[in-house]
Amino acid sequence: MRSSKAIPYQLRTIYFSPIKPYSALSNKLKTTLTAIHVKLKDNPTQAPFTLAITQDDFVTSRAEITNANLPSSISYTQTATIAISSNTTKKVIISKSFSASVSVILNVNQLYMPSSDYEIKNTLNQAVVTQIYYWITTDNLKMLLKNATHA
Repeated sequence: MRSSKAIPYQLRTIYFSPIKPYSALSNKLKTTLTAIHVKLKDNPTQAPFTLAITQDDFVTSRAEITNANLPSSISYTQTATIAISSNTTKKVIISKSFSASVSVILNVNQLYMPSSDYEIKNTLNQAVVTQIYYWITTDNLKMLLKNATHA
């Protein structure tokens, strides 16, 4: 169960800075942070740290040439990089990349529905947000933030 108590106290009030503010990943992460009572500030001067999404890419790849008599596959990948920086020193404390991917096999004569992209993107974004949540609750990150606060 997600809880604000699992979040390091240094990250309970943050400035949230996504590279793509209206992307599905940004919205999901913002919703998750808000749901666990992390206070998101409008200005970096109002928070000790910035949590930035510095990369937010959703990629779909499919073979250019396929044989109609053979199955084909479509691969989807959501990648994100999160950076946590001190708003006092303006230095990045830590940066980490996350990704989730899935491949779909289409059998011969099987129709591909473009609406499937939305569902897959939603699922992969949720997987990446979950990875981010578990990362920001690790003891290693808590110790790093504690050291950054006292440095």
